[in-house]
Amino acid sequence: MREFKVKGLTFEVDMQTSAYDINKLIELYWKSHPRFNYFKNCKKNSEFLDIGCSDGGLIFWKDWIDPIRNDIKLHGVDIFEGLYTDRLQSFNICNLEQDKLPHCDNTFDSVYICHVLEHLKNPKKIVDEIYRVLKTKGTAYIEIPGENSLNLPTMSDFEEVGLKVSTMNFHDDKTHIKTYEVEELVNLFNEDKKFNIIQSGNIRDEYLADLLISSGFEAKNQEITTYGLWLKFRWSNYIILEKK
Repeated sequence: MREFKVKGLTFEVDMQTSAYDINKLIELYWKSHPRFNYFKNCKKNSEFLDIGCSDGGLIFWKDWIDPIRNDIKLHGVDIFEGLYTDRLQSFNICNLEQDKLPHCDNTFDSVYICHVLEHLKNPKKIVDEIYRVLKTKGTAYIEIPGENSLNLPTMSDFEEVGLKVSTMNFHDDKTHIKTYEVEELVNLFNEDKKFNIIQSGNIRDEYLADLLISSGFEAKNQEITTYGLWLKFRWSNYIILEKK
């Protein structure tokens, strides 16, 4: 075990011998992640909307790791075009604070919105829009930083002890506005009782966390170190909903 002290935070990591390829560790992380499993297990031939799709990179999940899901019809919206958005079934520029989603009612089998709500001043607007564009019995996956992220040291604090990371403290990203605990997230979406709650929880895995942190520390790899610390400190909350 190795003890790390990061600006008032002390934690131990089982520094396992890393015989793992970095790419295999990334695969291991995503194969255990509810976000990835939601995508890989969505309805066959799903009309799938990625809200806040950024560069459109979700397209690469279709044929990365079994099962291959080239049947998914992937659509995206964001405030800007991204590097791969031209590869999507459709892409629309949309300001979520001001605009309605540019889609008809009851269009999608699956809606996916990850690490977007925390940037919005009026999240209820997009909640109503998700309900509108989902088909009856369609599902939605929502993920957001939880309150644990408010109390963590900053990126630079972690880097001072040799842990290369991306966003750790919620306010490392200056565009973040609000976190949501699981119950609060459920209440936000289900205030009007229009959804069934399929799953909800905190994303964590103590064993995998230490494997990723120790390997990332040894390799000075920002991606897997960040993934490991997010798991260790239960950084993200998620819910999966079904439209009634």
